[in-house]
Amino acid sequence: MAAPYEEYALAAQQFAQLSTAAASQHGMPRRSDPLTAQVLNTLADHRRFLDTQTFSSADMSSLNTMCSQANQIVIGYLLYDLAAKVDKSITDPQRVAAAVAAVGARNALTYQDEMTLVMAFNLRCQARQMPLLAELTKNLKPEEMTNERRAGLEQMRKGLMQAYLGTAQSAGTSEIRFENRRQMMSAMADVTPSFSQVFDLERREAALKFWLMQAANMPPEFSTQYQQVITALRSTQCDIICGISSK
Repeated sequence: MAAPYEEYALAAQQFAQLSTAAASQHGMPRRSDPLTAQVLNTLADHRRFLDTQTFSSADMSSLNTMCSQANQIVIGYLLYDLAAKVDKSITDPQRVAAAVAAVGARNALTYQDEMTLVMAFNLRCQARQMPLLAELTKNLKPEEMTNERRAGLEQMRKGLMQAYLGTAQSAGTSEIRFENRRQMMSAMADVTPSFSQVFDLERREAALKFWLMQAANMPPEFSTQYQQVITALRSTQCDIICGISSK
């Protein structure tokens, strides 16, 4: 499956070049530029790079690289101009975190048309890794489930939860354009069954509560996807990765 990975890497490289050019003009690549729109559409094409592919454990490393490339693009938009927007005199960690979050929230609105589809691709890409990771974990001998592996799985769950809830919050935000919210809800409906089987039951319950609180913010057009998310999170099945504690 080398060709799809190579094609995605090429698109990511093209985006990096566009970012360098935009940075010289004190900005980020925008969809108003036809070439940027074309590259972003390629980077967001889950049907081409994910849905029509069959993945095995041998693809784990290459798939992870592709997910990371998408994730770095999203992070680049979220944290754009961070150094200039956060007061360097702030030393309190909580205040620094709040300032960073504020920059991210503003950029998420400003660059929503650029970020949304790549963010959705990243979630779907990570979801494709979950069955492969579960299979690899299932085949480990008991003595191979070391503390380092447990810590790694826990770190992965934390990262997934953060990305998952961040997208869920955006899907329920009225300031995000309807079409962008629709794209995010479609992705959430696709990935929640896979993610929920990786989350431990405590995180699954927290995600469910979060979504239930979002109910009033969901347009009726999202009802099918919303119910798919709720159904997946209400599952109490806890196998393989879900059942592995961090200790």
